[in-house]
Amino acid sequence: MMGYGIGYGMFGGLWMIFWLIVLVVVILLIWKMFEKESGTTATGGYTRQTSSDAIRILDERLASGEITIEEYERLKDALRK
Repeated sequence: MMGYGIGYGMFGGLWMIFWLIVLVVVILLIWKMFEKESGTTATGGYTRQTSSDAIRILDERLASGEITIEEYERLKDALRK
Protein backbone atom coordinates (compact mmCIF):
# COMPACT_ATOMS: atom_id res chain seq x y z
CA MET A 1 0.00 0.00 0.00
CA MET A 2 2.53 2.57 -1.00
CA GLY A 3 1.42 6.12 -1.74
CA TYR A 4 -1.20 6.29 0.96
CA GLY A 5 -0.98 8.13 4.22
CA ILE A 6 0.40 11.46 5.35
CA GLY A 7 3.47 12.84 3.61
CA TYR A 8 4.89 15.79 1.75
CA GLY A 9 6.01 14.04 -1.38
CA MET A 10 9.52 13.53 -2.62
CA PHE A 11 11.08 16.47 -0.72
CA GLY A 12 9.56 15.78 2.66
CA GLY A 13 9.30 18.89 4.85
CA LEU A 14 11.38 21.07 2.52
CA TRP A 15 8.26 22.49 0.87
CA MET A 16 6.91 23.56 4.25
CA ILE A 17 10.19 25.30 5.04
CA PHE A 18 10.20 26.99 1.62
CA TRP A 19 6.68 28.39 2.05
CA LEU A 20 7.45 29.48 5.61
CA ILE A 21 10.44 31.49 4.33
CA VAL A 22 8.28 33.02 1.57
CA LEU A 23 5.65 34.00 4.15
CA VAL A 24 8.25 35.63 6.43
CA VAL A 25 9.72 37.61 3.51
CA VAL A 26 6.28 38.86 2.46
CA ILE A 27 5.44 39.92 6.02
CA LEU A 28 8.76 41.79 6.35
CA LEU A 29 8.21 43.60 3.04
CA ILE A 30 4.72 44.70 4.09
CA TRP A 31 6.05 45.84 7.48
CA LYS A 32 8.79 47.93 5.84
CA MET A 33 6.29 49.45 3.41
CA PHE A 34 3.99 50.63 6.23
CA GLU A 35 6.98 51.79 8.29
CA LYS A 36 8.06 54.19 5.52
CA GLU A 37 4.54 55.53 4.96
CA SER A 38 3.81 56.21 8.62
CA GLY A 39 7.13 57.89 9.40
CA THR A 40 7.81 55.67 12.38
CA THR A 41 10.78 53.52 13.18
CA ALA A 42 10.74 49.78 13.81
CA THR A 43 10.61 50.42 17.56
CA GLY A 44 7.43 52.46 17.21
CA GLY A 45 8.97 55.87 17.82
CA TYR A 46 8.73 58.77 15.46
CA THR A 47 11.74 59.75 13.42
CA ARG A 48 13.65 62.53 15.14
CA GLN A 49 14.01 65.88 13.45
CA THR A 50 17.37 67.54 13.77
CA SER A 51 17.77 71.05 15.13
CA SER A 52 18.74 72.23 11.65
CA ASP A 53 15.28 71.17 10.43
CA ALA A 54 13.67 73.12 13.25
CA ILE A 55 15.77 76.21 12.51
CA ARG A 56 14.86 75.93 8.83
CA ILE A 57 11.18 75.92 9.82
CA LEU A 58 11.78 78.95 12.04
CA ASP A 59 13.45 80.73 9.10
CA GLU A 60 10.43 80.01 6.93
CA ARG A 61 8.02 81.24 9.60
CA LEU A 62 10.02 84.46 10.01
CA ALA A 63 10.13 84.99 6.25
CA SER A 64 6.38 84.49 5.90
CA GLY A 65 5.67 86.90 8.77
CA GLU A 66 4.16 84.33 11.13
CA ILE A 67 6.58 85.29 13.94
CA THR A 68 8.44 88.43 14.88
CA ILE A 69 12.22 88.77 15.04
CA GLU A 70 12.06 88.70 18.85
CA GLU A 71 10.08 85.43 18.82
CA TYR A 72 12.49 84.03 16.24
CA GLU A 73 15.52 84.80 18.40
CA ARG A 74 13.87 83.39 21.54
CA LEU A 75 12.86 80.17 19.83
CA LYS A 76 16.22 79.79 18.11
CA ASP A 77 18.05 80.16 21.44
CA ALA A 78 15.70 77.60 23.03
CA LEU A 79 16.45 75.12 20.23
CA ARG A 80 20.19 75.46 20.66
CA LYS A 81 20.03 74.60 24.40
